[in-house]
Amino acid sequence: MENFSIHISRKNDTLNLDLNALHIPFKTPEVTWVNNDFVCISTWWSGPFARKLFIPVGKQLKAFIYIDKDIEWTDSITNNVLYVDTVLNDQVNLVLENLLSRKKNLISYPLNPERPSDTYYDSLQLTKKKLTIWTAGKSSLFILKQ
Repeated sequence: MENFSIHISRKNDTLNLDLNALHIPFKTPEVTWVNNDFVCISTWWSGPFARKLFIPVGKQLKAFIYIDKDIEWTDSITNNVLYVDTVLNDQVNLVLENLLSRKKNLISYPLNPERPSDTYYDSLQLTKKKLTIWTAGKSSLFILKQ
């Protein structure tokens, strides 16, 4: 069994994350993006197993965020993350979360039964104010709360 740890030191603050001890699945972790607020590390990137670890740059390092969900999209400019929360009763339930405020927008739409079981949409487009999801040749528009 492989072991993987992340060690970060900055001024008087250090962070040591043992991914095995934290039960965070990993393949070959790599830095996906860095901005003034977070370092985003992909621990696993394959389809519904995509997982990311967000380590704050400006706050205490120990306040890291790990989202153990199927991550569909991240944005280094807005610090937003879109992930699949659940799929129940032919409904896909997505969450758009801002990593800084931890505010969440809940988005639900019908599952297309003609798609493979791990593919929830054909494509999506996300802007600051709206999310558009295309599935089965139709689009669904969701206005996002600020």
